[in-house]
Amino acid sequence: MKDKEKRILLSAIELFSKNGYGNTTTASIAEKANVGSGTLFIYFPTKLDLFHQALLYANKDFIDYVKDLNEKKDFKRGMIEVWDRMVDYALMKPYEYSFIVQSKESALVNEDFEEELFNQGKFFSKVYNKFQSKGEVKEPFELFSIFMFHDVTATVNFINDNPDMDVDKIKRIGFDFLWKGVSLKDD
Repeated sequence: MKDKEKRILLSAIELFSKNGYGNTTTASIAEKANVGSGTLFIYFPTKLDLFHQALLYANKDFIDYVKDLNEKKDFKRGMIEVWDRMVDYALMKPYEYSFIVQSKESALVNEDFEEELFNQGKFFSKVYNKFQSKGEVKEPFELFSIFMFHDVTATVNFINDNPDMDVDKIKRIGFDFLWKGVSLKDD
């Protein structure tokens, strides 16, 4: 990926996250990326195409960061690792995370594009389904993933609103809420 293309994508992610799709112009994205509008359209023929490519880029970045797990055999310890990485990513890259979360409910994401996003993270559903088939977690994965994103977002918002509190403690409390909702085991 060329430097200009990456600058355009990162600028689009930030501006879409801050202002929403409708309130963000391609001219403002080009200006933030320090490229001409014509250059932007060389890489992305339409604003919608730019939105979709920005979402694919952010989603892949997020998934790549989260999925590099050490724990692969114990579901709860693996989930703690995933949880920690999700929260850390959201704190490190707030625009990217916010853009991903906001876009999941967007009318701009049709079923085909939603499938493309899902395929980027298919690894997570395979792991979840493996443990679900062993009777360790509740189904369905789709509901779980919605809860997880909302719980991570709530935890991150709480951390941002309470900067003097112990982040690791808040992460554990947030995870416990999620775990009690998904686990079939009492532990």
